[in-house]
Amino acid sequence: MQKKFLVGSLGTDEALGRAMVFIRERLCTLKLNTKDTHRAELMCEESLLRLFRYADFTKNGTFRANVHKFFGDVMIDLTVPGEEFNFAASLELSPESEDELSPDAEAAVQNLLLRSFADNLNYRHSGHSNRITVKAYRSNYSGLYKTLTALLLAVVGSIAAKSFLHESVYMPINDNLLVAVRTIFMNGLKMCAVPVVFFSIAASASDLGNFSGFRRTGMRLLIWFLVMQVIAAIIGFGVVGFFGTGKGAGLIAQSASSSSVKSVSFIDTVVHLIPENIDRSFVEGNMLQLIVVALLAGAAAASTGAKILIQVFN
Repeated sequence: MQKKFLVGSLGTDEALGRAMVFIRERLCTLKLNTKDTHRAELMCEESLLRLFRYADFTKNGTFRANVHKFFGDVMIDLTVPGEEFNFAASLELSPESEDELSPDAEAAVQNLLLRSFADNLNYRHSGHSNRITVKAYRSNYSGLYKTLTALLLAVVGSIAAKSFLHESVYMPINDNLLVAVRTIFMNGLKMCAVPVVFFSIAASASDLGNFSGFRRTGMRLLIWFLVMQVIAAIIGFGVVGFFGTGKGAGLIAQSASSSSVKSVSFIDTVVHLIPENIDRSFVEGNMLQLIVVALLAGAAAASTGAKILIQVFN
């Protein structure tokens, strides 16, 4: 919800007071807790005071405050007309003040407040206005909401393209653009998966400090990995059987299929846990071997007290 505040008839102090009341009421409506509400109010008040110092109300005697929710995050947009200024550098300036607190001391307090909230403040200048966006609340599910929204838009977009566009229109877009984007995205996921899995498990194992904890955690991790593999296989076969995926497709030649199928015993699986070449495990992305190597590396670092190696893992 956005609201304008007229500075000309109210005066700067009263306009600021009404803006803060509006922001407080909106935050309460969005059901922010008391701690986040107070922090957001402090950020908004100090930001507006900073913007007012560089404001130009001669042409437009109003400023705007907008409080809204975006994928679970609560955002506050403050827009004040004026020329562009260096917001970061302004934190080092000392404003004039008639209060009992000296100008230097008051400036130090204001600057300390803004600097402590720097990660939640974003300044920009556009349309002859200075704009500050205050992130009042960061949702833990923001990434999930964005991902699900992107997936939904992708499904809707693909259905719409196939329903309303001719194949000669959407196929070139798919072949020349979307396939490349998909490949880059999948390569990025594969690129991140190996180091993330290795270092996260190695760091966890190095925090255990002894081999007894390593044995318990290692066995649990391997068991859960195997259980998840079985569940994934069951889901895959179940989906194929239920929806009939692949019906009508050409059959692979019997000779090719028979030559590619190999039976793997339980003993072979256990032996395969230890790689003969660690580099190959990383290159091929063999997750089961990576887990074993990461557990061994973390346990070795913990048992030898290699603090530098533990810090690298962390």
